[in-house]
Amino acid sequence: MKKKLLVIPMLILYILALAAYIPVAYAEPTSNDTLADDATVLSPPAVSAKNLILIDAKTGNALYSINPDQKAYPASITKILTAAIALEQGNLKDVVTIDEEASLGIPAGSSAIVMDKGEQFTLEQLLYGLMLISGNDAAVAIAKHISGTTDEFVNLMNQKAKEWGAKNSHFANPHGFHNDNHYTTAYDMAMIARHAMTIPKFRDIVSTTLYLDIPKTLRGDQRRWDNINFFVQPNSKYYYKGATGIKTGYTNQAHHTLVASAQHNGTELIAVLMGEPSKPVAWKDAAALMDYGFNAFARKIIATKGTPLGTVNITNGSTSESIEAVLDRDIDVMVPKVSEIIQPSVHLPSSITAPIKEGDVVGSVDYMIGKQKVASANLIAPQSITIKQAEAIPPLVTANSNSTTSSAWWQISLVLIIVAALWMLYSLKKSHDNDTYRF
Repeated sequence: MKKKLLVIPMLILYILALAAYIPVAYAEPTSNDTLADDATVLSPPAVSAKNLILIDAKTGNALYSINPDQKAYPASITKILTAAIALEQGNLKDVVTIDEEASLGIPAGSSAIVMDKGEQFTLEQLLYGLMLISGNDAAVAIAKHISGTTDEFVNLMNQKAKEWGAKNSHFANPHGFHNDNHYTTAYDMAMIARHAMTIPKFRDIVSTTLYLDIPKTLRGDQRRWDNINFFVQPNSKYYYKGATGIKTGYTNQAHHTLVASAQHNGTELIAVLMGEPSKPVAWKDAAALMDYGFNAFARKIIATKGTPLGTVNITNGSTSESIEAVLDRDIDVMVPKVSEIIQPSVHLPSSITAPIKEGDVVGSVDYMIGKQKVASANLIAPQSITIKQAEAIPPLVTANSNSTTSSAWWQISLVLIIVAALWMLYSLKKSHDNDTYRF
């Protein structure tokens, strides 16, 4: 009986000892686990626009898009390009006298600030009239003031659009009134707007709700220009908290277009919507896109300046046969708050030829989430590499100039001794031959 009682505690101890060696599986925390408490992850909103793009204003990277490269008519969002050019190339204090073309030459049905021939405005006043109430007449006056003719200004528009990142656009007038040859894309307008928003005065204009510093009409009436973009109007139900701009547009062919911008916690987003059924729908869609961008993405440094990302062989280098290619800057991007793997795709040549200067671009890298590129950067040389010099033939004596001179004299002396010895041998032989002939 006692033996049986002893078996039970022994069995319990054995089981406990065995359990101590059984491995326990722990769940590794994921980035989703760490974000769940501080981020609400959203899916892209359903919108009515036929073409749209949402970008990070700092980097220009797209966060979301639908048909961003499809050609579409811009209508009055064209004026973003017109205003940005005028601000970069004109003087705000310049006085512009309204001519007949600006007063009466705009197409019928145009939006206008209504100016009479001979009236005078500063360029600054015309820019407010252009962007707040979408005056096509202001666009013509600005274009002629900057370039002399509207045709020359249109040429400048197409040039600047390409410089600022547009790829598939062609502009035919400074205001956006319909023309079959006047088209752009959501992506191109985002690039143009992104550049425009780097101009402080442009930002001031497009975020202004009311402008009154305007000459009275020739009939003595006081002008008042309220911003017709309700996205920035605090008293409108379409106002978006943090909105910073930018411009609405409409023609029968383009339908409603909108370029909107907003800031939150130091990040600014720009949305372009084209082919919307109405302005209210466009403003609501823009707000939904902003909510999505600010809630679903976070700014993050995914790699730091100087990080090595590959090796390049050096041909004809004096000090090294290869160098590390390093990042030229911090990679600061908006990335999804839901954990996704970001992979660098490095582009480097197999070799490069010296000389190489520190900071020379030797390659590039794209950071990818799946097939989407979220950032790009140059890879540079971290140090200079000079050309390998050909090996020189050493002199017989190189200690100093005196020893070199002494060596030369010794060589000359040696040659003279050898010549003298040969002469003596020759003379003795000749003398011996003569003595032989005497017998």
